[in-house]
Amino acid sequence: MEKRFRNRLLGKIIFFLFAFFLAFSGQLVISGMQENLVIQPENLRIQNIQAISRFLDFFEESLSHLADFRWEYGDAAILAETIDRDQVEAQRLVDAIDLDLSRQGEAQYLYGNAMRTTFATFCRFETMLCTYIHANNTVAASNLYYGKIVSCGNYIRKYTQQLLERAISDNQDEFVTLMALNSQLKNLQNLMLCFCLLLAFLMVVSIVRLLLFFRTLSLQSRSISKGDFSIADLPQIGDDEISGLSAVFNTMKHSMKQQVRLLEEKNRIERNLYRKENEALGLQNMLEQARLQQFRSQINPHFLFNTLNIIKISAEDEGAQKASKMLSSLGRIYSYAMGSNAQMVPLSQELQVVQALFSLYKERFGDRVSLVWRAGENIVVSEVFVPSFILQPLAENAFRHGIAPKDEGGTVSITISKTKPDKDMLRIIVSDDGVGMDESELQLVREKLGREYLADEHIGIYNVAARLKLLDKRSSFEMFSIKNQGTQVVMTFPYREDANAENPDS
Repeated sequence: MEKRFRNRLLGKIIFFLFAFFLAFSGQLVISGMQENLVIQPENLRIQNIQAISRFLDFFEESLSHLADFRWEYGDAAILAETIDRDQVEAQRLVDAIDLDLSRQGEAQYLYGNAMRTTFATFCRFETMLCTYIHANNTVAASNLYYGKIVSCGNYIRKYTQQLLERAISDNQDEFVTLMALNSQLKNLQNLMLCFCLLLAFLMVVSIVRLLLFFRTLSLQSRSISKGDFSIADLPQIGDDEISGLSAVFNTMKHSMKQQVRLLEEKNRIERNLYRKENEALGLQNMLEQARLQQFRSQINPHFLFNTLNIIKISAEDEGAQKASKMLSSLGRIYSYAMGSNAQMVPLSQELQVVQALFSLYKERFGDRVSLVWRAGENIVVSEVFVPSFILQPLAENAFRHGIAPKDEGGTVSITISKTKPDKDMLRIIVSDDGVGMDESELQLVREKLGREYLADEHIGIYNVAARLKLLDKRSSFEMFSIKNQGTQVVMTFPYREDANAENPDS
């Protein structure tokens, strides 16, 4: 049965492919006939008309060169050179004209040969004219021109015009005949195309019928592989090969269903045991994490703050005022970080932390560093709330990587403004006039800004960028830099005057 099924399927496919190949070959033959019987002859006639027209135009121009020459005082050498050049070009154009009797007809053949014979005589006269010119015999040259060359040129012009008119007339007559032939070929081509489409349709119908059966077979096989034996049996219509395959598949499905039932209980018990083992492992990991967190929390952050105060007092007692000021600034920063757990803080507190950070760099670098900040007229920094520690990492990055490596120092600027009154968006720009970055370095930093976790020297700005993304989907974090000119960071996020306000778009 399988062999008969394969033979039938293969026979249909071979028959359709062979018929389609014949129809497609017929299309190619018709296309070749259009090219050889219609397109190519018409192109040759058009090219011949263009060749005649080009010769006539050039010959008119060549005659004008002789007509414009002044025999009394003209430069005979230049005229002779022009005649030689025009003769070569005119001969080339004459040779390009097709005067074959079998292709162009008797009339064109007669006009063309009359033109060529007269042109040969014209060329001989021009050669004699050049001889007189080289011998400085302008009188003989003038007599030859007016006595023979002018009349001979008029004959050539007349014959060429008659040849051109005849070629155009013959082409129009032939064009009508060729268009009729082309229409017949197109009709035959359309008929062959319809035949090809019919064969393709029959082939597709046969293949689709087989594919639908195998698709149903495949879907039921997938359901059985997932343990679903409740699907209906494949239909058995008639006594063909597909019905035989359906019967074999249905028998196999019922046999497998009996075997699967014996294994279901065992698999269910094994899954339950496996789940319980995983639950036990999960509880054990949670206990270990809790113990580790308990050990970590035993280190009291206030101990570090108290230690800073002891070092500060000792520095004051020993007269180390500079170290005392730096410890005071560090203490304010640490106190701010340790004392506030709020996500949103007043902008004024952020500026105070930046000022404390600036004090540390001021003690180290002196007048080489400076800090300026300015806010828009409609912004009160004590009433605007921003994410905590949003400015300190950026300012520290500007002082450390932008200003510190620069010998003459520089300035860190913070600009605070609203983008548009109706958008309620706050823009903060942190910029410096430090060493900056080249394009490759800037591109590397921008690529790292899109990652979820980083642990390199720029972790502060990555942390700020990541928190802005979580704050609101409208927030943005952009960085710009030019080598030896400075770096600029532009942050945009919702404008808030209430720390507990919820953002509907976040």
